Amino acid sequence: MFNGYKMNCFVLISTLILVVNPVLANQEGRRQESNQNSKQVKQGFKPTLKEGGQFEKSVFDVVPLNTPVTDGLARFAIKEPSGFEIKEVKIKIHSARELVLKDKNYSVAKLLQNNKQKELHIDVKDYSPGFYRLYVKVKTKKDKDQEHQYRSAYIDFARFVVEPKKSEVPMPDPVQNNATVGGIDSDNDGIRDDVQIWINNTFGEQPEVGLAVKQMASTFQSLLTTIENKDESIGAARKFLDSTTCLDGLVGLKMEMTMRRMVKDQYLNTKDRLYAEIRANGNFRGQSFNVIIDSNKKKSLCSFDLPNK
Repeated sequence: MFNGYKMNCFVLISTLILVVNPVLANQEGRRQESNQNSKQVKQGFKPTLKEGGQFEKSVFDVVPLNTPVTDGLARFAIKEPSGFEIKEVKIKIHSARELVLKDKNYSVAKLLQNNKQKELHIDVKDYSPGFYRLYVKVKTKKDKDQEHQYRSAYIDFARFVVEPKKSEVPMPDPVQNNATVGGIDSDNDGIRDDVQIWINNTFGEQPEVGLAVKQMASTFQSLLTTIENKDESIGAARKFLDSTTCLDGLVGLKMEMTMRRMVKDQYLNTKDRLYAEIRANGNFRGQSFNVIIDSNKKKSLCSFDLPNK
């Protein structure tokens, strides 16, 4: 599925073929971007277009300090420019596994000051392993009640990963593991245990690539297990395509296609799983998808932060 989606034509998935129409796709992309920008203006953040159509970054920055998080505490540095003094910080967190991001209320968070910088500490010990999005708003002392929302060059959230305390899950019993489409996922990280072990063994010396492959694996697992709900299935397919774009930004298209085939070879090892992929293809038939050319914007679709991204 989706092996041809990076062609410059309209995305139309039959059983195994994806075709892309860049005109409709770009119109859809511009419409979504316009809606997002409009929403951000209402929330108090006023993006400014730079030359080339990109958005200026926020006046402040949010930098993950310990992702992946293994000790239950996610730490972020909040960097302020000169003359910008934060009075209040609000945050909300979404799991990247959510196919539809439901509105959540922001909650006030405490900003800690150490000798070098201001830090935001978030207790995540009760969070399931996986990828998360952190949204941050701040108020300053001189701007009264105006809220400034964090935004990087392409996205409006910071990313972090929660890893299970144990570095490895046990190899599942093959009969039990293959009895269902979803298989066994003992640490509930969205990746079948046998696939997780394979990824750790294969990409252990390439941590960033390994995270990208895990993102692809978890979205493909969602793709196979949401076929009975068409809306969720379409959302899962879009997240899978985003994951392939992320990996493309890291390793290039040719290697991404090779790794995608490797992941699918691990997943599609029963008739039921092959049938589930065919059903997912049918659910996505007729949908459009925005093809991304810019390398940095490809990397912005990764569910984890990369150096100098």
